[in-house]
Amino acid sequence: MLFIALFLAGASTLPIPLPGPALQADPKIIVAEARASFDAGEYAKTIAILRDRTAPWESAGNDRPALDAYDLLALSYWNSGKVEDSKLAALKAQAVASRLGLAKEAIKSGAYIEIIELYKKAKALRDSEKNFAGSIPVFDQAIALARKIESPDFEAKCLRQQSINHYKLANAAAYRDLNREALALALRTKNRREEGICRNNLGIYYLESDDYSEALAQAEKALEIARAFDSPVNITDSLTTLSLIYTELGEFDKAARAQAEVLALDAPAGDSIRLGIDLNNLGIIHRRKGLISEDRRDFESAAQAFEKALAKIEKGDNPKLKAQFSNNIGTAYSQLGEFDKALASFEAALKLADQIKDYEIKSIILNNIGIVYARLGEFEKSTGYYQRAIDLALEYSGKTYLWEIYLELGNARRSQGRPQEAAEDYRAAISIIEDIRATISSEELRATYFGSDKRLDAYYNLIDMLVADDAPEAAQAAFETLEKAKARSFLDSLEVRAYMNQHPAGDLRAINREKALLNDLSRAYRKLLEPGLDGAKKAPAQAEIVRIEDELESVRREMRRADAALAALKYPSVAAFAEARAILPDARTTAVAFMIGKEKSYAFALSKSRLWVYPIPPRNILRAEVEAYIRRISDPASADFAAGAALFEELIKPALEKDTEKIIIIPDGILTYLPFEALSTQKSPIRWLVQDYEVSYAPSLSSYREIQARAARTHARSKPALLAVGAPAYPSPAKEKEAETLIQGLYPDLGIASLRLPNAGREIDQIAALFPERRRTVLSGTAATEEAFKALAPDRYRVVHFAAHGLVDDQKPMRSAIVLAPGAGPYADGLLQAREVLDLRLESDLVVLSACRTGLGRLLRGEGIEGLNRAFFAAGASAVLMTLWSVSDAAGVPLMDRFYRRLRSAESVAASLRAAKIEMIGSPAFAHPYYWAGYIAAGAADRVIFPSHKLFWILLILGTGIALVLIKKLLLARR
Repeated sequence: MLFIALFLAGASTLPIPLPGPALQADPKIIVAEARASFDAGEYAKTIAILRDRTAPWESAGNDRPALDAYDLLALSYWNSGKVEDSKLAALKAQAVASRLGLAKEAIKSGAYIEIIELYKKAKALRDSEKNFAGSIPVFDQAIALARKIESPDFEAKCLRQQSINHYKLANAAAYRDLNREALALALRTKNRREEGICRNNLGIYYLESDDYSEALAQAEKALEIARAFDSPVNITDSLTTLSLIYTELGEFDKAARAQAEVLALDAPAGDSIRLGIDLNNLGIIHRRKGLISEDRRDFESAAQAFEKALAKIEKGDNPKLKAQFSNNIGTAYSQLGEFDKALASFEAALKLADQIKDYEIKSIILNNIGIVYARLGEFEKSTGYYQRAIDLALEYSGKTYLWEIYLELGNARRSQGRPQEAAEDYRAAISIIEDIRATISSEELRATYFGSDKRLDAYYNLIDMLVADDAPEAAQAAFETLEKAKARSFLDSLEVRAYMNQHPAGDLRAINREKALLNDLSRAYRKLLEPGLDGAKKAPAQAEIVRIEDELESVRREMRRADAALAALKYPSVAAFAEARAILPDARTTAVAFMIGKEKSYAFALSKSRLWVYPIPPRNILRAEVEAYIRRISDPASADFAAGAALFEELIKPALEKDTEKIIIIPDGILTYLPFEALSTQKSPIRWLVQDYEVSYAPSLSSYREIQARAARTHARSKPALLAVGAPAYPSPAKEKEAETLIQGLYPDLGIASLRLPNAGREIDQIAALFPERRRTVLSGTAATEEAFKALAPDRYRVVHFAAHGLVDDQKPMRSAIVLAPGAGPYADGLLQAREVLDLRLESDLVVLSACRTGLGRLLRGEGIEGLNRAFFAAGASAVLMTLWSVSDAAGVPLMDRFYRRLRSAESVAASLRAAKIEMIGSPAFAHPYYWAGYIAAGAADRVIFPSHKLFWILLILGTGIALVLIKKLLLARR
């Protein structure tokens, strides 16, 4: 078992010791040992044991062991991809069997030779002559013969190679089924190399079938196997598949990282076809990234990569690749506005697609030509191209590109003044996107898929059309479409985590692997502390951290895929209009949901009585206004807040009714970073929005509904009142310096110079003093360790308060963390990361993140901010109080003291925070919005966590008095 573990971990190059003298003396024992290795799938070891012994045995007259050895060598060479060596071993086996008069064994060896010859002929027909149809019956003969002699080894490889013919002939179902059959045989024979190739092939099938979760699972396993066998070709194939999957899911950094490794591995061989494909895939990543960033440089990089890719294969005879690369060049020039170049590339690609009769590629090219003509204003022409593209896609392709064709057709028909047809096209695009999204098992990957490419445009364009219709039902349909486009993955995560909290058990091996990886991650962090590790020397350690993080994500996805109940989990539905209105707590509350579009943006105001929609500035204008205002209110030296009044007029004033007292903000895009409380309702004297209205935040009304329902379920349970964690201290200056070095290595862009927070301890002490000692737990100083917090978190405190440094990684949100004290354990790093928060079971009414920028993270289109605050919601918090910038350590103490005094006095979270802010505004030292505006409350913030019991006692006393009077009267009446 030890050897197998080392082998699977990548130690296949370990020297294999030769058998000792006792084993050399008995060929039968050696053959038995070799067979045991073969049965375990250890073909290199089998070959090493037998290769140099067969000829001496034959010379010494040990023919039977020699025959068995040749048979094992033929199979081992075959399974190792050494076809000619396999044939030579089979020929020798046949000769020995014939000499011994063993007809059955001779026939079997002869069958091996015949299968190998058929295999070589079929491959030549397929690869050299491109005669895919002619190759199929030859492979079929080889497969039939392998089955006749009951050789799963020969059958598996022939099935897998046969599948490529069907792939080339666009017979996806046969390609899938043949690889599944081959995979089953590879698993049965423990042929890891064959297993890895089959899994990668299946990854390609699932990618092209839009089943990204299954594609990712298969490709990740394929890469793991390829790395274990140190097989460069299989490594690059698996990495390429992973890169394509990550690109489709919008994980562009992961895709680029995988593709960079592929290029590095392929470059030394100089294979122009492989390098062309690698460069093309890199161009796809740049182009897709550009669709989100809207940065011209991304499209320029894409065009350069595509041009280089085409140049690599220009001299070869590969019309399909040339068609694909030419099409891709056209897409880059189309995005750059160079339409003549784009059309020339598309026409060249279309000619090649027609030549090879590849209708899937043709469908894509026709759609892209339609896009160019639409941008040129020739809508009739573009519509014709779109319709041809749809007809071909429906007949020959999957849904991968069909949603985009419907989206572009809708855009063209809308420009032609055909709104009803356009609306139907948008709905068709949305339906396809929703179908694909539903197949993705990870809510994190659903979020990146949903927010990447142009998918949200289908929702936003439909909303824009519906808003233009004055009918009330059109506004309601627009609102419901917006809910579909908002925070869907966050909504899903609430249900997933609720299930996982109730069913924490799982496959023991996977759980142990997860724990081992978390420990490996902590060990990798510690490597950053090694003396002299700076600059370029840090790169290997940081790369190791990324590798472990990726593997941990993969293991967690696999654990969830393996849970049948979780896979069948029904996610919460999106709130319809009537339900959304019923969600609002009272008639004094108005919810304002924003939709920020490139050309048009809207706000949807919803109260108990009505829904109304009003326009707000488009994305670029709004971004400039909001960014400028945030710079002013987050700078204590600034005194110019005039822009706050203009933003109030644009964003909030039209949503206010005369009875409105509370506002629930559902932000979008740049508005996610804006504290609405700091808008000004009048310029002079300045009056802040928070002074007139109570404000809270939610990702969507659908998720607000689920959080409220969860809060109602968990609040009734008896819990301790407060767990306060913070003001972490270090046992020595050396340990503190070590922690600073670790953080600077992991978060180099944050500029954390010191971990000292002089006022955090005072904040903890003042808050704790408001709660009875028996109902509070305080972890501060050296006791504020990650391990101590995790040990207490399952006790499910009503309020969990952190006063510490917050670290936000907007590229890797699961790396965002709260800085705590280092523990004594070997894996204690003192960082409570978002990925670890997800594993907690808090069920808290409120989590307070009194640390810098805890409300920030990675902004995903349609989803909002992914980071620490969402991790705490997923872990069970009903409300989260967070920060939008690096808040003042000194101002946090009085603000939190005032907040908790109100909270303990039977006021809601939102009302308590509002009251605390108003008191800060009235304080000359802290009146500037820098000191108070950065704190915001999200989720079920209108709930009262600590209700007053005065009314209960008054009613009890009155009830008791009335009862005594009635009893007295009853007794007197009996007399």
